[in-house]
Amino acid sequence: MALAATIEAVRVSCGTHALTVWLPGYFCNEALCFIRGMSVTMRFYPVLPDLTPDWDKLGGLVNNTSGAQAFVLVHYFGFPNATSKAVAFCERHTMTLIEDAAHLLRACAQTQAGAATIYSPRKLLPIPWGGVVITSKNLAAHMSDACSDGTWIRTVPWAARRLTQRALTGLNIPWHALRNVRNASGLCDGGNQALDFSRWGADSYVLRLMTLNERNLDEVAQLRRLNYSRLSGWLDEPNMIRPVFGSLPDGVCPYAFAVTVITGAGGVCEELQAAGVPASRWPDLPPEVLACPDEHAVAIDVYNRLLLLPIHQGLDAGHIDYVGRKIQSIMGGASGRVL
Repeated sequence: MALAATIEAVRVSCGTHALTVWLPGYFCNEALCFIRGMSVTMRFYPVLPDLTPDWDKLGGLVNNTSGAQAFVLVHYFGFPNATSKAVAFCERHTMTLIEDAAHLLRACAQTQAGAATIYSPRKLLPIPWGGVVITSKNLAAHMSDACSDGTWIRTVPWAARRLTQRALTGLNIPWHALRNVRNASGLCDGGNQALDFSRWGADSYVLRLMTLNERNLDEVAQLRRLNYSRLSGWLDEPNMIRPVFGSLPDGVCPYAFAVTVITGAGGVCEELQAAGVPASRWPDLPPEVLACPDEHAVAIDVYNRLLLLPIHQGLDAGHIDYVGRKIQSIMGGASGRVL
């Protein structure tokens, strides 16, 4: 909803009824449900294996598009994307830059250069709901206010689930193996959704949680970085599994440990989940991308091979070593795997 509200504000600020929004081919389709109900045209641009935009191909596509345009740059898995190039590209083509920073814990030197930046605290912190949009003053004047409609009703079961998970993790009981866990937001139930601010908004409890968590951001970043570095030491099979990002730059707080499984991520993910490791894959790709396999070959290939390993601040060294041993055990017998 934060992304949709930002796009709507861009459309209004441009004074147009026809806005073209450029999104990366490797974009989560679930996050588009509100945008699909808006009066905008979505276009998907090709990406490179490191998930940066394919600028050469993108330039030709944009040049052949008329009218007002917005460009969405995604900072994947906590790592800043090619922000400076995106700024230059948007200035050259008179486009509005929107940064999707849902995987970032907070801003860094390489972010918040566009007209708006969108954060999703619940992806990295124990917060049930709520998004954050940082905008320029010009765009802020066109943003609608979100209202709460009693989200505490959904917050109560979230809190109970969190307490249960924490207790089981402390007892070294693999709660992920007890049932099929899927990190669904519950905001979209399929199809296009009307952008109705009376339905969704952060309640006072969520805002209080954000305030409390803000005090511990340095500790959260340090623990995630330590877990990332420790797990990296277990990934010694470069011919079988490779980190998407070659290093962990200073100031980066990783959302997860993103790796490419050369033989395909599906079977490996299932085996890890069966062993109690909350590994995950990308939820889905937009149907427009899947319908153009030649144009979006890289995004589709990344989708098939990408695996997300847990490194969140709730895990200690023993948990990380358990994940590492399971990875080594599974990949040791993976030579016969196929996509």
